[in-house]
Amino acid sequence: MVSPSEEDKFYLRLLLSHVTGPTSWEYILTNNGTTFNTFKKSTKDKGFLEIDHCIHDCLVEAASLRMPYALRRLFVTVLIFCEPTDVRGLWNEFFTHMAEDYQTTNNVVESNLTNILLKDLNELLNLHDKKIGDYDLPSLPPNTIDRDAIPSIIQEELAVDIPNEDIEYVAKLNNDQMIAFKTIMNVIVQKNSGVFFVDGPGGTAATLLPGGRTAHSRFKIPIDIQPSSICGIQKQKDLANLIRCHLWNHTKILRLRQNIRSLHDQEFAEFLIRIGDGVEPTKLDDMVRLPSHIAIPSEGEHSIQALIQHIFPNLELYGWDAPYMVQRAILTPTNDDVQKFNDMIIDQFPGEEHNLLPFDEVEGDNNNLYQQEFSNSIAQGSFPPHILNMKKGAPLMLLRNLDPRYRLCNGT
Repeated sequence: MVSPSEEDKFYLRLLLSHVTGPTSWEYILTNNGTTFNTFKKSTKDKGFLEIDHCIHDCLVEAASLRMPYALRRLFVTVLIFCEPTDVRGLWNEFFTHMAEDYQTTNNVVESNLTNILLKDLNELLNLHDKKIGDYDLPSLPPNTIDRDAIPSIIQEELAVDIPNEDIEYVAKLNNDQMIAFKTIMNVIVQKNSGVFFVDGPGGTAATLLPGGRTAHSRFKIPIDIQPSSICGIQKQKDLANLIRCHLWNHTKILRLRQNIRSLHDQEFAEFLIRIGDGVEPTKLDDMVRLPSHIAIPSEGEHSIQALIQHIFPNLELYGWDAPYMVQRAILTPTNDDVQKFNDMIIDQFPGEEHNLLPFDEVEGDNNNLYQQEFSNSIAQGSFPPHILNMKKGAPLMLLRNLDPRYRLCNGT
């Protein structure tokens, strides 16, 4: 299996799956006497690619309702996540809509609109480690990019906005946190330099901090670590310039040892630290046995209802209470369990239930071999269920974070 994001490899695989008896690269790239210079163009001409109907309709609707800057962000989102087959066609059709505000905000001639638009799109793509050259778009002239300008990925870190409520929380810091805070602030007040690493066993909820990123996100650390794993950072990318710093050897470590969420349960806090430090005894496959007093014995439906009642007591009375909701969660490792818990908890909310259905189809299924009944039965981890049951007051979670500049992404 090859992902569409792998570009040439994906389209070559698609061609080899349909073209019988190929004798050369030229044979694969040729159709009806015309030889194409990319596998993608050959694949499209042979009719093996699905036309971008849904993407086109989405952009048409957005062009009539949204401002040009919003349309530019949507266009970049489509490029990165939707794998459109006719990028140049979408560019040609929606160019005027995406550049509409330039004529009023910039004193430019028509010939410069293309370069201005490409530059803005390129900056948005850079936030996702992509660039204009990765897509079938007009080339961005070298002199369009200011080589002395600060890359947007670094500007983003320099422009982190600190909410007032975060400043007010200083008074609520525990001893370890206060020591770290004063250490850093003293360096700032005295106008000195310093690099700090805050070591918080069990995690410090980095994604909840302004500009916060997980280590996996910022340093491109693979989730499934193997002996041969490496961080996926290209040395010529802006991200490499962001983290390439001669001050690493001067970094001062500030350690946080107190788990705020288990402040009133010291035994559990120590249990978590032992797991984090790798000293808690494990069973087969590095499994950790939970203490019996924090586990609910499995007794079928009764145990599940007892767990829900314990985490969400009197839920029917707190359906609109945001603090009540954000302080509680049930985590489960399988999608089937997620669906089961969601359905049972939604039933306890008052009011009318609304069922939301997806639009789904199998790419490349020209012969309609895969009916909707089949696609609707797939429980893929990165997608919501086929039927999403909703009631007023039920919380929703953002499934995919897209745009950090406009606070639609926290780095995960």
